Amino acid sequence: RGFYLSVVSNIDEDMLTPLTKKPALEHYFNHLTSSEKAQSCKPDQRIFEYALELSGLSPDTVIFVGDSPEHDIIGAKSAGMRTAQITDGNMTPPLQSREVRAAPDYHISSLSELIKITEQY
Repeated sequence: RGFYLSVVSNIDEDMLTPLTKKPALEHYFNHLTSSEKAQSCKPDQRIFEYALELSGLSPDTVIFVGDSPEHDIIGAKSAGMRTAQITDGNMTPPLQSREVRAAPDYHISSLSELIKITEQY
């Protein structure tokens, strides 16, 4: 469909790269951003800015998908991106201190829902 897809992860290169190679996912992503390469971790804005720099995209053209409101949603919003929180049924989102609240622009339960969302733009 012409989407630019990347991964932004708080894990280091030696863990991230094998994860995408096992199920042959590397063919689906334009790039991978590890905390090691970015020298920053989510929710710090710098990891998101690093990923934007690699992509050459403007933050207002990006929808960042994450499962942690405190790490993914807050960080991506601080970098100027729209956000979608992906949830798996009634599971509690990971990495929640409940001290910080962040409202995503969209709630999804499947990545395929992004197709309909992007058709709006």
